[in-house]
Amino acid sequence: MTTTSSAPSTASPEAVPAGAATSDYFRLDDDLTPEEIAVRDRVRAFAEQQVLPIINAYWEKAEFPWELLPGLAELGIIGTTIQGHGCPGMSRKAAGMVAREMARVDGSINTFLGVHGNLCMGALNMLGSEEQKDRWLPAMARLEKTGAFALTEPEHGSDSVALETTARRDGDSWVIDGHKRWIGNGHAADVVVLFARSTEDGKVNAFVVQKTAVGEHPAGYRPEVITGKVGKRAIQQADIVLEGLRVPAANRLEHCRSFKDVSPGCCRPPAAGPPGRPWGTRWPPSRSPPTTPPAASSSATRSAATSSCSPGWRTCSASSPPCSCCATGWPSSPTGGSCPTRRPRW
Repeated sequence: MTTTSSAPSTASPEAVPAGAATSDYFRLDDDLTPEEIAVRDRVRAFAEQQVLPIINAYWEKAEFPWELLPGLAELGIIGTTIQGHGCPGMSRKAAGMVAREMARVDGSINTFLGVHGNLCMGALNMLGSEEQKDRWLPAMARLEKTGAFALTEPEHGSDSVALETTARRDGDSWVIDGHKRWIGNGHAADVVVLFARSTEDGKVNAFVVQKTAVGEHPAGYRPEVITGKVGKRAIQQADIVLEGLRVPAANRLEHCRSFKDVSPGCCRPPAAGPPGRPWGTRWPPSRSPPTTPPAASSSATRSAATSSCSPGWRTCSASSPPCSCCATGWPSSPTGGSCPTRRPRW
């Protein structure tokens, strides 16, 4: 029998529109509800039809496409999981679809949504009183006002718990001095959630800095756009000098009394079940998380746990918030050694 070889086919597969989502290799979308699928499709269509055609030009110019805001507002996605106050109150999976579909087309716009809707609005929702939420969230959900989240500083990024910006009470105002850096939308935001350390007790508080009635930042808030970026060029970050910035006492977020309030759950294990992995922590690579919840701890248990925490790991005591293993009565890891979750000192 004679066989003949043939060259590989050069026929093109069926054309696929540029940027179209064609694969779900892990079948993640099989678990979506009809409501979550609707969110996915809405954001996907907007990203492909409105963002994709214009974003490269803005990337080259290193400018933000403000023209997209009305369309983004109409999607009904701003504020994602926040309940009430004009926000959509969607599921976390739906919020994940918002981020996935927008980031698939452009990371800059997705970063803007994360800064505005998740960090700034999320902080207001988590730390503000009901009156404060009503004051700021509805307009932000409609994108009539944009937000920023001013936490990091030139010398404090991943260790922002050590931030040096100060806040001093003076009558019915707080006077803030310091320096913030890499603040997304910090040069243009109408509402900035800003973190500073009180000179009275050394605890970190959160304040809302608002533009004036004429659309200008208040005196003492001096932002400058950081230039020369090689990535995410269509979202701008600011370097912000704070000098004698006065913020009304009513703009201090009521439920932020220390840095631990910024990341709730950081020292609070789940009500039932094994200790979780709180935000900002990780299990040492050589160990696995506990699988059986131990009995609730006492002050004596937490005090005894101190001796099992190795140098550089947060120690526990009856007078300070215990880390999750000590709070649940687990003074050491299941395999021996030190506490399995690392904690910063507050």
